[in-house]
Amino acid sequence: MIGITNQFATYDEQLKDVKWFNTAANYLDRAFAQNSDRFVWETQAKYIKENLTDEQIENAFKNLPAEIYPHESTQVIVENMKKRRDNLVETVNDYYDYLAGLAIMTGTDKDDIVEIDRFQDGKTKVTIYRNKDGEKADIVAQRVFDIRDTQEIWIYALDDDDIIKAMGKGKK
Repeated sequence: MIGITNQFATYDEQLKDVKWFNTAANYLDRAFAQNSDRFVWETQAKYIKENLTDEQIENAFKNLPAEIYPHESTQVIVENMKKRRDNLVETVNDYYDYLAGLAIMTGTDKDDIVEIDRFQDGKTKVTIYRNKDGEKADIVAQRVFDIRDTQEIWIYALDDDDIIKAMGKGKK
């Protein structure tokens, strides 16, 4: 089978292939996650895991038509959703690892200043500022990347007159 068929999977208790489960939205996920490191992802996953109760999951499914809710296959989905909630932190870390390999940072369609700061410890800090009369103004995006997680960083300085500065002596 060709690779794209990997995105079609059964809704089991465990997400088996994070690379393919949401392939259609990977670029959107990368864009929304440009300022979020692993800590942010884990914090949100822990919050959901600790606050989404079995009762809430069951009640959500009770809103299905009466012909569907009591069906055995629906009950399997309910139980699998509870198990996925229980595995959420592990799943989030797996998905973060997959997305973090390629990071995408995007400026604005106005004048921006992009600073890329390379550090000896394998970290790279990217900061995108608005450019107001040649001076750094509001921070549009900022993130520190670690070579252990991120192998490539794509930076898009969009429209207008942008300034990009790379500094530091980091390798790789």
